[in-house]
Amino acid sequence: MALASDSPPNYRLADVFREITFASNEAFGPHSHHRLEINYVKRGSCQITTATGTQSFNRGDIMVIPSGVNHLFGAGKCGATLIQLEFIPEIFNNISRHTANGNAFLSEHGTTVMAIRSDVRLRSVIQNIIWELHNHEDSYISMVKALYAQLLILLRRAHSYSLKRHTVPPAITSVINIMESATGNEMSVNDIAAAAGITPRYLRRIFRNHFNQSPARYLATMRISKAKEMLANTDLTIKEIAFACGFSSPRQFISTFRRMEGYSPAIIHE
Repeated sequence: MALASDSPPNYRLADVFREITFASNEAFGPHSHHRLEINYVKRGSCQITTATGTQSFNRGDIMVIPSGVNHLFGAGKCGATLIQLEFIPEIFNNISRHTANGNAFLSEHGTTVMAIRSDVRLRSVIQNIIWELHNHEDSYISMVKALYAQLLILLRRAHSYSLKRHTVPPAITSVINIMESATGNEMSVNDIAAAAGITPRYLRRIFRNHFNQSPARYLATMRISKAKEMLANTDLTIKEIAFACGFSSPRQFISTFRRMEGYSPAIIHE
């Protein structure tokens, strides 16, 4: 769905805001456009191929495709359902005090597609923008602009986190990628080391050298961070969140949360 083409520039809040389903192995492209494209994978899996390579996306992942990036989309063997939001990147210049150059990572012509894994807040903001654009309730334009401000902040944080990860050795980057996928299951540190093709002892050493903490602590921090986002932005129960974040039981989740945060998860969940 697109807004009327004759709308004033300030009211052209999005060109595409929809949910769309692709059949098994369906392909689209290659193509590029001036819009900034953000897709949340609601179901299934897909791939994005650019001049720099191919990235895979699974359920819960978010892809951010800057303007001018020539890309080929391919659905997985079970198809894919995406929540799509596309808009001109200049919108951010109108709502942010930052300069246009500060938003270059989202608007410059390049070849990089940003992959964001399991970011509940970002998904929620995208869904809220689409809901407001579809329903046109009172003051929806002001609401959408406020949501775009949140979206920009969250994208900046994700981009900053991505840059930091590129400063560590490839072996650690590989382990962190495995850890991110492990936040949704009960993988242990030993399981993660095996998946990365290294010994648990070496895993503990590189984390001690680069992060001054154990891989178990690092993984627990990632799980609690994900849990905090889900507590604040979903209607799931504490039990459901505990299992979704890789804890073996609600009791273990609550105990770990209290130890690391100093308060009960129920405070956020209320």
